[in-house]
Amino acid sequence: AWQLNQGDNSYLLTGTRLEHAETWRIETELALTPLETQFIQASVDARQAQAKAAEETVAREAALENRAQTVLRALVGVFAVATIVAIGLALFAFDREQTAQNARNEALRSSDVNRSLLLSGEAANAEETGDTDLALLLALESVDMDEPPSESVNILRQLALGRGTAAVFY
Repeated sequence: AWQLNQGDNSYLLTGTRLEHAETWRIETELALTPLETQFIQASVDARQAQAKAAEETVAREAALENRAQTVLRALVGVFAVATIVAIGLALFAFDREQTAQNARNEALRSSDVNRSLLLSGEAANAEETGDTDLALLLALESVDMDEPPSESVNILRQLALGRGTAAVFY
């Protein structure tokens, strides 16, 4: 059948049958025909070719696995560096946000102090013109903040202790 199918490898001996044929060829005293010898040798050659192909496949798979592990290690390294960079950038952004918040708070405080000083100045002017009610209202408004400037507190104190509106009780 092998010879009729032009040496098709699917007709060759494999496994235990090939082992028995090899043993028989070595141990027998009978002469084998050239076709039988050629058939057994083709079976042995096919087995060796399959074994070599299997070894090459295992070697190729091992090389691919090593390459995959190298790529995986590189990716882990890249992700670790990216994580460290992201944390650093987050800390930097947090610091910048804190700095901006502090600057904003300083600007608001400065605005409040300026407003307080302006109102206390207007209170002093109102007192000089004799409008003590308006002067007291402006002075009270000028100290309506956390830690008002000492100038505004002094003007309120002067107005409160000086001449002013008389209370009328019934």
